[in-house]
Amino acid sequence: MKHSFIKTLCAFGLGFYLCSCASTQKYDQMLNTWIGKPESALLKTWGTPSARKINADGSQVITFTQVQTLTVPSEFYLYNPYPLEGNVSVYAPFDGDYAFTPYAQNLGISQEYICQTSFYIQNNVVAGWKWKGNNCLAE
Repeated sequence: MKHSFIKTLCAFGLGFYLCSCASTQKYDQMLNTWIGKPESALLKTWGTPSARKINADGSQVITFTQVQTLTVPSEFYLYNPYPLEGNVSVYAPFDGDYAFTPYAQNLGISQEYICQTSFYIQNNVVAGWKWKGNNCLAE
């Protein structure tokens, strides 16, 4: 029964992954749809830019930045047989005398996901784009 559950779970996970394949190529395609569109439509859809640079010739570079931080907690905790003083959070999943206290070096990992997209605006029309980051994806 356990083996069947694992197979079902893996099949579901694989199906979900294949159906929701976001990619940078799709992000490029989405950005290409903005070429030739008015700046006002861009701002209406994307919102307030994080930066705007006005060039000497009157053209502009409008930049939108998204930052997300994901923290994945660790499954490792250090056993602390001594009483804890003060207001300390203790992870104690057992009904015994166990006290597992998470320490900073064992709390897990954090990953920052960034996507910075810039649009080149000429005569109030989107004329080009550029992006950088590790999370510039579209489905």
